[in-house]
Amino acid sequence: MKKSNIILLLNIILYLNVNAQFDEQTFFNRANSIYHNLGSSDVNNFSVLITSDNFEYQTKEIINHDKYSPIEFIWIKPRQLNLNRQSIPPNLDSTQQVKIVQLQNEMLQGLRGVFIDWQRFLGGCLLYDLPEDYSINTIDDTVHIIFDSYENNIPVKMKFYFGVNALCFRIETIYQSINQTINTYPIFGLVENKWLCTEWKVNIIQNGVINSGFNVTFKSGKYKESWFPVQALIRVQTRQKLNQTFTRLFKFRNLDVNRNINSSQN
Repeated sequence: MKKSNIILLLNIILYLNVNAQFDEQTFFNRANSIYHNLGSSDVNNFSVLITSDNFEYQTKEIINHDKYSPIEFIWIKPRQLNLNRQSIPPNLDSTQQVKIVQLQNEMLQGLRGVFIDWQRFLGGCLLYDLPEDYSINTIDDTVHIIFDSYENNIPVKMKFYFGVNALCFRIETIYQSINQTINTYPIFGLVENKWLCTEWKVNIIQNGVINSGFNVTFKSGKYKESWFPVQALIRVQTRQKLNQTFTRLFKFRNLDVNRNINSSQN
């Protein structure tokens, strides 16, 4: 038998062996148990106040940063995310008020994307609420889960990639109508016998070309038995400015867990 045929036969045997050993329910049970996330905890909601290095620098002459944070984030189980502007401090003139609003808008723009990914990796279970028509298959030593969804009323195809041990290593979001693909690569650390997401890298591909990308280094802190946001460092790079990296450091404080919150809040 030719060497090429032997290699092909071995690959077929390996593929059949992996598929024969793969049990879908066991995989899902493992995927729902090996990660630190709030979705599987007794936390119903929490809130934090948020500031940034840029906000503190830009307002250092007019704001007491020990007493004021410009943004509040509220999470309500299972996956409600609320980012709210805080009231502008009194006794600021109109020019200073406009500056505060502009900085708040900039923070909101950056934080929305961060918390969408945070919800996937730390807020809820990765495979929470899959549609009934999802497909799952194994290729070599990886598991692929594919389904159709919507984001901002735009149809998307979602592809989740796992090792057979249920550790996620890539999420592909495909916007076919605008020829855009977003690849997200989470990085996990083993903490207290479970995986805790500490970082994720994102590439945005437009018309087959990487247009921009960013990296989020996320620090969590433990309160009681759960992990909550402490700090997020964002580094952004665009194709137009390959030699420049835009950075922002967001800081989360004043954690309040299981407070009395109206779940209809926007």
